[in-house]
Amino acid sequence: VRVRDRLYVIGGCQVSTPSPAPPFLPTCGKSPQPTTASVWYTKVAPDGSLPDGWTASAWELGQAAGTKSGVIRYQHRAVAVGDWIYVVGGSSNNCNIATVPPGKPATENVFAAHVDPVTGDTGPWTEEIRLPRALSRHTLAYAAGALFAMGGVDDSTPSKPSQAVFRADIGPDG
Repeated sequence: VRVRDRLYVIGGCQVSTPSPAPPFLPTCGKSPQPTTASVWYTKVAPDGSLPDGWTASAWELGQAAGTKSGVIRYQHRAVAVGDWIYVVGGSSNNCNIATVPPGKPATENVFAAHVDPVTGDTGPWTEEIRLPRALSRHTLAYAAGALFAMGGVDDSTPSKPSQAVFRADIGPDG
């Protein structure tokens, strides 16, 4: 997701390692936890290039003030609204790798973090109002002052696409 002149990579699942591997990609073969909570960012130059390399945020996805770690997530969606990043839904089941503890194929979490316009780092993440039901692999859009989460799959019928549309208004303070 892009906020101002920075690009953010939030969470994700790494099932193979490209060469050379960007620093934000966890590696299945070298890590017991291939799904990550990491948040990485870099500056985008006026020509669209990424000249500065990647920086790890001080705050992992879902990491609230006073906590030591965030929540792993992939198949989630993120959108930027002003200087805020919202992350909605997703899976916490470690890329379906059988050798790690299972998580949920879909989650109802909605997280928000303010981005410092000077440094680009996120602040602590807050959990916002939850989705009415868990979603992953959905679409997320911001329009007319609201977030819209649409489609995807949910916990109750993971093999059947959802036709649900959920809306959450975003206040002027984010």
